[in-house]
Amino acid sequence: MTRTANDHTFVLERDFAHARNLVFFAFASHEAKKAWFGDTENWIVEEYTFDFREGGREYYRGRPGKDGPVIENDTRYIQIVPDERIIISYPMWLNGKMITVSQQTLEFSEVSGGTHLKLREQIVFLDGSDHLDNRIEGTKGLLEGLAAYLDKTYV
Repeated sequence: MTRTANDHTFVLERDFAHARNLVFFAFASHEAKKAWFGDTENWIVEEYTFDFREGGREYYRGRPGKDGPVIENDTRYIQIVPDERIIISYPMWLNGKMITVSQQTLEFSEVSGGTHLKLREQIVFLDGSDHLDNRIEGTKGLLEGLAAYLDKTYV
């Protein structure tokens, strides 16, 4: 098998009708993040730890349904600027095989009526696991979950 490492960058931007501190808090709070990040009715969470601080770790292992593939994400918090920026780095595994390594930057800014979130991910797909469209769609789905959480929590 030929070993490969293919890199890509993608950017997603979204506005939320909520104050910047509330949107940031949804990333910074263990209970808030657990409510919208992978802990939905269709996902089985097998393990989840959360230590939101520079140098801290967030680990997630779960699967989409009882027969779905096991997905693991081992995040390290590189930089946290309250209400402004979060930089993380994380590898991802699928059924025990490392498939990607990413660095992600989240920037929070005020806009009329709420918050603008800019998400930039620099990703390396390993050994033929090059599925950029899947990662983009999965990340969009997480942002949809974030929006639903914010709308339900802060009416």
